[in-house]
Amino acid sequence: MTVSQANTASNVTLNEAFPFFNWRLLFYLIHPKEIPDTDNIDDIPNYANQVVLVFLLLMVGEWAVKYYYTGSGFRVNDTITSVGAGLASQTLKFLTRSMDVVVYMWIFDHWRVWTVPLRSWLGWGLAFLAADLAYYWLHRANHEVSILWASHQTHHSSEEYNLSTALRQSMIGGLYGWVVYLPMAFLGFTPVAHVVHAQLNTLYQFWIHTAMIKNLGPLEWILNTPSHHRVHHGRNPYCIDKNYAGALIIWDRMFGTFEPEHQDESVVYGIITPVASFNGIWVQFNTYISIISRLSTFKSLNHKLKSLYMGPGWRPGTKRLGNPEDIPAIESPIRVFEVSVPAWKTLYAFVHFVVLVVFFKHAAAHYNQWGTVTVWTVCFAIMITLGNVGSVLDDRKWIPMAELARCGVLGLMISKGAEVDLVGAPAVALRTLFALSAMLWTGCLTKQLAEPSQKRQ
Repeated sequence: MTVSQANTASNVTLNEAFPFFNWRLLFYLIHPKEIPDTDNIDDIPNYANQVVLVFLLLMVGEWAVKYYYTGSGFRVNDTITSVGAGLASQTLKFLTRSMDVVVYMWIFDHWRVWTVPLRSWLGWGLAFLAADLAYYWLHRANHEVSILWASHQTHHSSEEYNLSTALRQSMIGGLYGWVVYLPMAFLGFTPVAHVVHAQLNTLYQFWIHTAMIKNLGPLEWILNTPSHHRVHHGRNPYCIDKNYAGALIIWDRMFGTFEPEHQDESVVYGIITPVASFNGIWVQFNTYISIISRLSTFKSLNHKLKSLYMGPGWRPGTKRLGNPEDIPAIESPIRVFEVSVPAWKTLYAFVHFVVLVVFFKHAAAHYNQWGTVTVWTVCFAIMITLGNVGSVLDDRKWIPMAELARCGVLGLMISKGAEVDLVGAPAVALRTLFALSAMLWTGCLTKQLAEPSQKRQ
């Protein structure tokens, strides 16, 4: 049952009042009676799929506003990396179907103390508060526990701050993040309540990733706003480990982690140690490599273990989260990671990335009907494509060989009629794209291999 069907069944007219697609889902503007009256979580819509068009329109609108006021938009390479990281995190869910819900349902069925009705305003409000509080503690743990930060740093790795940054999500975070919601099962919030509010809480956080909205007046006291979240994404010393809120900033005010935006100091975005890559896969895993390397610098087992569960800035002799004075001051002028590549490579990366986004949408709609081997193959192809596209923007020397192999294999798979429900014009278009791309990289590789001999002459 879709939101529209549930709306009609319950005689709620919010869709008539707010007809612009489903933009209201980004602001929690949904009546509890719009939720399908079911105990089957498979009947709950994927709300993220319903707002994809809204995401795109808002990102285009944000770009236009920035261009109008500043004369420049957002960097293509950074935007591709952010959206690509989001695709990677969603692709992993193809392989971990409903793992979180299975555990949640078991606890709810066997250990709940009572049942909280979701389709009432009281139950809806309590579920909203419970889910938002759970997210606060998850988010705080992601920043204050080193091994968890290795996953969450993906979201903070962009040196830009715009709506595309909201999509720069961790792959690994989804494997453990659901654990913080399990207390809701003990308290009697239904699996449907968990699935609905976890989705809506995430969607709310999309629109606050912007520098275009300055201040929301009295709402700043209660809600998490763009101003509050800009602080959270800053690497200025005053911004570190602040404003963990999901939808409500009240939790930060209650637990001592709130910090307002300083009007006399511009927020500088990113992480203290930049990733220095546009590879959407590398930004997912680079910090794990750093953590493993760091283990060898500690002599005792105790210190090795502490380096995993203390804060990212911890070292022997410091506080749990490290010493605040160790956070480097912002240097001027601000320098962001950039790679100068020929325009044709940027265009190539953009075209292949757009094709990947379209294919991902297709895969998300059909993967439940595919066999296990096909799902794994598709996931692998998506990951390889994300890595290669990012590495084109990084101008890596090995890309001609890697892209020739990728385009050749994927083109061959489509030609052989792989079980991905692609037929007719889409299949022809993809085969043509991969064939032309393979020809392009063959030429590049030939030129690259000829260069050493030309230099010797």
